[in-house]
Amino acid sequence: MADDLSQPSASKQIELLQQQLSDIQGELHNANEQLKKSKQEAAEEANAAFKIINDVKAQAQSDIDKYRCAAEQLALSRFGLERFSADDDSIKFYTGFPTYKHLTIFKSLLNQTLKPWFTAMLQG
Repeated sequence: MADDLSQPSASKQIELLQQQLSDIQGELHNANEQLKKSKQEAAEEANAAFKIINDVKAQAQSDIDKYRCAAEQLALSRFGLERFSADDDSIKFYTGFPTYKHLTIFKSLLNQTLKPWFTAMLQG
């Protein structure tokens, strides 16, 4: 009779353990689903952040290009020989020298020749 009393108790324990196992499996499934959802949300947020970073980078590059162009235009707008350094036709028109290089060589020779003369004139 003692065996009869222990069997329903063992059967009940097995049933209870099976129910607990089923509950734990359900919790595990829910945790896995929540993890998948969190991963997807994190990936979406990372993609949004990368898009913002790329947009900011593109805007910065555009600004750099715009300012570089403005600086080049400002440099070209200054009047001087350097303004025409890439335009041999203008150099020939304004100076008579065939190229900018010829003009700079002549200028250098003049500086070397006339500097001692001007120095002597100022001192004497």
